[in-house]
Amino acid sequence: MEDARALKSAHAVEIYNHACGVETDRGEGWYLHDQMVNEGARVSAFATDDAHFKVNDSFGGWVHVKAESLEPEALVEALKQGRYYASQGPEILELSLKGSELTVVSSPVDVVAVVCGNSRAVTRHGRAVTHTVVDVTRLEEGWLLRNKSPWFRVVLIDGAGKRAWTSAFWWKDLT
Repeated sequence: MEDARALKSAHAVEIYNHACGVETDRGEGWYLHDQMVNEGARVSAFATDDAHFKVNDSFGGWVHVKAESLEPEALVEALKQGRYYASQGPEILELSLKGSELTVVSSPVDVVAVVCGNSRAVTRHGRAVTHTVVDVTRLEEGWLLRNKSPWFRVVLIDGAGKRAWTSAFWWKDLT
């Protein structure tokens, strides 16, 4: 965390590295991302496969980018602005928040979880669900007491255990 605090120009944190996950079961970096965001850093979260081709370590983590075009400049700009989500397979097709209801439209998943920095979470479980509405009232303490948890993020888990993750959304940007 001390190294992270020293970086003033970081745009993102690698929250999943498939090669590390396959080779050493140390693929996740959410601990660092969440600590940084809890301290107010506006960093997004990305996944990679960082393939070394020693074992089956390719095609296990990537980002879906929402860019104006596929030109390198447009892709880099979208990445810097955080217009993407990380995935191992599940697709996030739509996210919208109206009042206390978060609507998630996705490829088929079994779990939709909304987590925030104050250890609260709201989850919905099912089989191959593609449309979920989550009442985030349980996160309301963090919403009203912004110093507790001024942000939340969404996690999807499909039937094979593959995940998709959004970066943090800041309540004050949404209200």
